[in-house]
Amino acid sequence: MAISEFLEECEKKNLKPIFFKGLFLAADLYDQMEKRISNDIDIIIPLSDFHKYNEILENLGYIHEFYCEDLDNYEYYREQIKQYHLGYIKEVNNETVHIEIHASIVNPASLFENITDEFIQNASIKELLGLKIFILDVEYNLVALSMHFFKHLPLTYFQNLLFQRAIDVNLSNIHDIALLVNKYKSDINWEKVLSIAKRMKVVKYFLMVATFVNKIYGEIFEADVLKMFSDNIHSSILFTENSERGGLGKLLWLFDMYVDYCFEITPKQFLLGKLADGFNLTKIGMRKNSTLYSVHKDEKKCIDRIFQFSLENHQNKIVQVYFHIIFSTSDLVIQYHVNNKICCPIVNY
Repeated sequence: MAISEFLEECEKKNLKPIFFKGLFLAADLYDQMEKRISNDIDIIIPLSDFHKYNEILENLGYIHEFYCEDLDNYEYYREQIKQYHLGYIKEVNNETVHIEIHASIVNPASLFENITDEFIQNASIKELLGLKIFILDVEYNLVALSMHFFKHLPLTYFQNLLFQRAIDVNLSNIHDIALLVNKYKSDINWEKVLSIAKRMKVVKYFLMVATFVNKIYGEIFEADVLKMFSDNIHSSILFTENSERGGLGKLLWLFDMYVDYCFEITPKQFLLGKLADGFNLTKIGMRKNSTLYSVHKDEKKCIDRIFQFSLENHQNKIVQVYFHIIFSTSDLVIQYHVNNKICCPIVNY
C-alpha cells in the first residue's frame, strides 16, 4: 500500500503526519467505506517539517500535481504551502495516488486566526485500515471539519448565488460532521470545542454550520450546545483583507454579513440557491451620502466615477479605477478600467 511506504519513511525521520478527512475519516465513521467517495489523502504537517516531507514524497516517486518546470524549486513550493496546500501524485498499480500536504487547518491560512500548531499538538494515534496513524483529537477534528465546509461557501456557493450561476454545496462534508458528532457525542467536551473555536475566532461560523447540520439531520447538536456558542458569538473574525489573493473571491466581506441571515434560512432555500429572507443588497449598498437616481421610460443616464487607493507592497503606486455606468429602466451597463495594478489591465470587463 502506498501509504505504508510513506509511513515507513516518515518513521525513519521521526515525523508524525496527521491524516485528516478522506480515506481514514471514512474508515472511522462509515459502516461501508465506499459510501464516502474521496479523491485524495489529506495530511497536516508543521510548516517547519515541509522540506522533509517534500523530500520523502519526491524520493518515493511522487510528482507535484501542477508541475511547472519554470517553478520547480523548493522555495516556490514552500511559499505555496504557507497559504494553501500542495498535491503530489503517483501511479501505483494503474491507480493514481493523490496526497495533499497541508501546513494549515484551513486554506488560505490567513482566513481565520491560524492556530494550526495547536491542532498538531493535539493529535493521537489510532489504528485504522490496519495502520497506526495520527489523527486529530475529536474536538479539534470537529472544528476542522466544520471550517473546511464553511471555507468553500464564499466562492462556490455565495458568489455563484449572487451572479445566478450554479451553486456547489458539498453535503458529504455535512454528513461527515453529523456522523462524527453522533459517534462521539458522549466523548466530546463541548467547552473544549468552544475554547478552540474562540482561539481560532470562528464561533459564529461554527455555529452556522452546526445549525445547518441540525436543520438537515435533527438535533445532532443539542440546544444547550448551540446556546453556549450563541452566547460567545462575538469571538468571530473573518479576515477579509486577503480574500482576493486567498482564492475566495472578491465578496468575502459581503458573505461575512450574509452569514447572519443564514441562521434562519431553510435547507430548501439554501440548496436551491435562494437568498435568505431579509438580505437586501440595496440596503447594504446605501450609505448616508448615497445618491438616488431615477429614470423615466426611454431615458438613459450616465455616471462617471474615479476611485483611487494604495495597495500594500505595490511599489508605492496609487491604483485608480474608472467607472462609466449607463442605466435605463431596462438596462445597466458598467464599464471600468484599472490603472497601476498589473493583474487587472482590464477595460470593459
